[in-house]
Amino acid sequence: MKIKCLLIFILFLYSGGNCICQENPGNLYLIDKLINESFLSLENKMTSLGNDKFFEIEINQDKPEEIYFLDKIKQRFNGYKLFLNEKFDTSDYRITFSNIIIKPIYSNLNATDFTGNKLTGREIRVSYDYVIVRKENNERLYSDRISKKTKDNFDSERINQVEDNRYIFTKAKLPDEEGLEKYLFPSLIVAVSAAAIIMFFSIRSN
Repeated sequence: MKIKCLLIFILFLYSGGNCICQENPGNLYLIDKLINESFLSLENKMTSLGNDKFFEIEINQDKPEEIYFLDKIKQRFNGYKLFLNEKFDTSDYRITFSNIIIKPIYSNLNATDFTGNKLTGREIRVSYDYVIVRKENNERLYSDRISKKTKDNFDSERINQVEDNRYIFTKAKLPDEEGLEKYLFPSLIVAVSAAAIIMFFSIRSN
């Protein structure tokens, strides 16, 4: 019983009271999830204007995230009649997207998982503006600023599994550890491990 209690205590100490028992989803998975959620407002407006109408989609393609965002529009709205970055006299409405931001942000956390690995805070952000205009008279019908985000944490040693090398906007700089924390944390882990071993053999000998 004493050994069992000791092991539970050690696990709790290593984890900082946090048990992370499942795999962390990748940044791209979370980005896709946020983008799809953000499209609900736009989809409702387009449906109200009519599935049989023609929509011009205007969006810059200067950045990787803008190109990726346009691909997600094509996937989500493939049941609509879209002209992508092209102007046609037959178009009924024009939808202009701007200020597209897709990025992760990492932060330091004073916590570890159940293996003793340090956890890094993660926030994924997706935001953009859009305007819907009636083509025949340039009347602005709708405009909105969309902002979505999700927060969790992950083991920084798994950064290569969390980020996607194909897309630069899935990557971010890991925060630098503070000087004292950088050297104190590994030392603390070693000390706790040593103490656990000593206590284990001490209890066993008794």
